[in-house]
Amino acid sequence: MPLGFPPERGEMAKLVECIPNFSCSKERSPEVYEALVKVAEGVPGCTLFDAQTDGDHNRSVFTMIGSPEAIEEVAFQLTKKAAELIDMREHQGAHKRMGATDVIPFVPQMDVTVADCVAMSKRVAKRIWEELQIPCFLYEDSATSPNRKNLATIRKGEFEGMPEKLLQEEWAPDYGERKIHPTAGVTAVGARFPLVAFNMNLATPDVSIAKKIARTIRASSGGFRSCKAMGFKLEDRGMTQVSVNMVNYEDTPLWLVYETVKTLAEHWGTHIVESELVGLTPAKALADTAEYYFNIKDFDCKKQVIEYHLIDLAQGLQPKVKEPELSDLTVRGFADLVASDAPAPGGGSVAALYGAIGSALTAMVAGLTQGRKKYAAFAENAFAVQAKCMDLKERFLDVMHRDTLAFNVVSKAYGMPRDTDEEKVARRSAIQEGLKGCTKTPLEMMELCEEAIAFTRSLLSVGFNETSASDLGVSVLSFQSAVQGAWLNVLINLGSIKDETFVSEYKAKGQGILERVLKEAADLYGEITKKIEG
Repeated sequence: MPLGFPPERGEMAKLVECIPNFSCSKERSPEVYEALVKVAEGVPGCTLFDAQTDGDHNRSVFTMIGSPEAIEEVAFQLTKKAAELIDMREHQGAHKRMGATDVIPFVPQMDVTVADCVAMSKRVAKRIWEELQIPCFLYEDSATSPNRKNLATIRKGEFEGMPEKLLQEEWAPDYGERKIHPTAGVTAVGARFPLVAFNMNLATPDVSIAKKIARTIRASSGGFRSCKAMGFKLEDRGMTQVSVNMVNYEDTPLWLVYETVKTLAEHWGTHIVESELVGLTPAKALADTAEYYFNIKDFDCKKQVIEYHLIDLAQGLQPKVKEPELSDLTVRGFADLVASDAPAPGGGSVAALYGAIGSALTAMVAGLTQGRKKYAAFAENAFAVQAKCMDLKERFLDVMHRDTLAFNVVSKAYGMPRDTDEEKVARRSAIQEGLKGCTKTPLEMMELCEEAIAFTRSLLSVGFNETSASDLGVSVLSFQSAVQGAWLNVLINLGSIKDETFVSEYKAKGQGILERVLKEAADLYGEITKKIEG
């Protein structure tokens, strides 16, 4: 699609959010800030929704939304302009920082996946190095190792300590040489879940209180999951600030963090004067807070917030370009659809769902293995397994939807007219092609099962958090059910296909995969059972 935003009437938009952070502020460097705003507003296909700046932090945060192509371009152009105008050797501010463009996160918004954003982050980071000679680290969902997932870990040492850090064996940049750009420093680029940044300002000049509260609530110190927090002094206002980044507001709601900070502040003899949001915030994060404070019974954000209906209405004015995904249904909705008298979704889609659940369980166990000293030796492998299984989960869900679409093609073919000889030939040909499609999809499921169960084996062989052994066992059973269910769907379609070469080829492929996966599943289940029994 062209870079223009919004899209032409009748198109479905692909939208990505980008929230670059710059080491400058309007208060301290108004000409630099305005130059960056001008760049952000000058790329077709991109809209600058918000630009926030803070003199104490000496930092600016832009929120932009646009087509993937436009967002990639504007991210690079802003980094280029920041490198031209910001000299990190002279930068001072309360917020930790390592580069003129400190961080560039990409967040999927509409018809774009996290995997798409990961690919974007790699292209942008590569271009930043090749054209601007600014080394780049990949972080969050783009991270290439567990210790690079957390931005704070990458940024530790800041601009001043980064030259020495880059020489350490484990801290070679993902793109670039082991030396910083002399004035622009280093940049982190990555894909991530929508982050909520908000600050709570305390009625005390004692920064030690803000630091103690931040240490109590942040995940790295044993506080709230998905919470990052720091304490700052606001010199100009005689106050202090607890600055919070919620990297997943569904893990820990905003109201819980706010109430905890409020209670801790009162414990140390002060109170929250005000809070502030930095950049844009997902509606659900605020709706969850409203639900708590209003004590709303049976609140449903998507049904009871009018803006959601307006979005649906606006999208309804555009022609549908694809069938709704089965994976978008609730668990109950999918089960009810399967239980209806419609022949699809049926066993093939359910088999694919088993595969998705098995992949999700393996990814969960891999995630629970990371970040714990006891399992530090397994962390690298667990990180790789988690990334692969998250991707496999999405691939299984895609096949789940396509299995139903393939069945619908056959159903449509059977409904074709057959009054003339030509119509009969066309109908038979369409049926045969449709049946081949219905065979290819479950065979693809079987191939995914073989790929996925190998990662379960990898966790078991290398090492994992054994408190989750039962979860790993259920993932094995899920793959076993998925491969057997998919095989039944291959067989039933092969029985009606006239192309003997096709039948022979697909039967041989399917039988081979089935035997290998079932043998591996039996072995894994036995080994896991022994671990649980001790």
